[in-house]
Amino acid sequence: MDDAVVLVVDDEEILRKSLRSFLEDEGFTVETAAGGSEALGIVESAPVAVMLVDMNLPDMNGESVILRALKIRPSLKIIVHTGDSGYSLPEILVAEGVSEEDILFKPVLDMDRIAALVRRVIKA
Repeated sequence: MDDAVVLVVDDEEILRKSLRSFLEDEGFTVETAAGGSEALGIVESAPVAVMLVDMNLPDMNGESVILRALKIRPSLKIIVHTGDSGYSLPEILVAEGVSEEDILFKPVLDMDRIAALVRRVIKA
């Protein structure tokens, strides 16, 4: 698609692999991380444009990952990926530019929706 790197952050290996495969098939360059610390290292070293992040990670919560990643790379676009159907976006993330439209609730059965959201946030 372009040089934009999409970073998929999720502790579930099957999800990371399937999202990577799908998004690569859609033309994106994809990196993956199993936890927050690994994700932050990638944000520091790669031209990550979009981070699709699970909110429940083994080493830190998704909110902390997002806030720290935005300090490293302020232009980073965020997509929240959560299995918590009751999740609501905290004000601190709204203040950083994350919107309710940028939340995907697991399981996402329509994978095209993920690709469309990634394309939308890249263009925003």
